[in-house]
Order: sequence, then structure tokens, then C-alpha cells
Amino acid sequence: MKKLNDESGVALTLISARVLKNRTQGRADAKPVRDDVEAGETLLNTENSKLRGVLDQRIGQTNEVNFRQSELASALRELNLRVTLKVDRDLTDPRYRAVFVKTPNEAIRTMTNDELSRYTHGVLAQLAAEPSFASVPTAEVADALANFDDACATRETLYAQESAARGAVHSARLSLIQIINLAFPRLTVIYPKQKALVESFFYKPAKGDLVD
Repeated sequence: MKKLNDESGVALTLISARVLKNRTQGRADAKPVRDDVEAGETLLNTENSKLRGVLDQRIGQTNEVNFRQSELASALRELNLRVTLKVDRDLTDPRYRAVFVKTPNEAIRTMTNDELSRYTHGVLAQLAAEPSFASVPTAEVADALANFDDACATRETLYAQESAARGAVHSARLSLIQIINLAFPRLTVIYPKQKALVESFFYKPAKGDLVD
């Protein structure tokens, strides 16, 4: 019997468990082994299902972040236009340069989400500090920024949950691998001098079988 190793993927480990359970089905003397395999299989399936759920949420939240970023970009461009008009389109005006160290397009293109958030907070702070821009409306940008920050924070929480879920899957997988590998010597004791029979209980991957 070829043992599973720590790199054996979830799919291969679950297949190996299912085959071992099915091939010992009806053998009362093998029930303790089968029960242990089933318990390990159930745990791995449960943790893997949790991981898939968190992954789906995180992917959905990434779409939300992208949507909120596009809203923020649109609001920043509109704000940039209003400020530009206030300085008679003179982009060298120190007041303009103090607010927009980069144009919104440059910021969106080159900055990370954290940098974009800090950039936008800076834009709003500089606008508030310049009396000549007091009449420029900023509510749309402020709302878009709040939504963007919330979306990013939620995604970071989901990334942390995803990491924890991956750890739980990893632990459950290694536990099941150990149960399956220990099943061989246990079954050898149950069926002495029947090595061929014991080996027949275990899954043998064909060449080229994909394992994750």
C-alpha cells in the first residue's frame, strides 16, 4: 500500500477515505477502523465546506470593493473638475496642487486600496483647510469613501476568516491522512497473513490521476 503524504490534496484524501469505507463495508471486525475513517472524513468535509463558503463570500466582497472603488473614482473625478474650475483650470495653482498631489486617474491607476483611502482622506482634509474651496461640495466623495473603506474592511475580515478556514482544512486533512495510513497496520492485525486482502481495501490512484 502506498501511503498518503502530507502533500496529498483534499480530493485524493477524501477519495481514499470513501474507498476504504466502501471496501470494508459489511465486515464487522473492521468496523472500528471504518468508524474512525468516517469520523475523519466527516470533519474534513465539514471544514472544506466552511472554507468554500468563506471563499464565496470573499470573492463576492472583492466584487463589492471593485464597485465601491469605481464609485469613489467617479466622485473624485467630479470633485477634481469642480476644484479645477475654482482655480480657472490652472493646474499649477498651489491651492490645487495642495489638494491633488496626484490626479484622481493617477491615484486610481497606481495606488493600492489603502493608499487610495489615505489619498482621498488627504484630499478632503486639504479642501476643508482651504477657505477658497469652502463652497465645493464634498458629501459625495465622503460618502463614497466611507462605503469604500467599509467594503475593504469587510474583505480584510473575510481574508482572516479564509486563512483560519484553510488552517482548519489543513489540520483535518492531515488528521484523516494519519487515520488512513494507520488503518493499514490495524487491518493487518485484524486480517493476519492476508496482505492482498488488506491492500485491496485501499485506493490506488492510476497514473495521471489529478490530485489537488
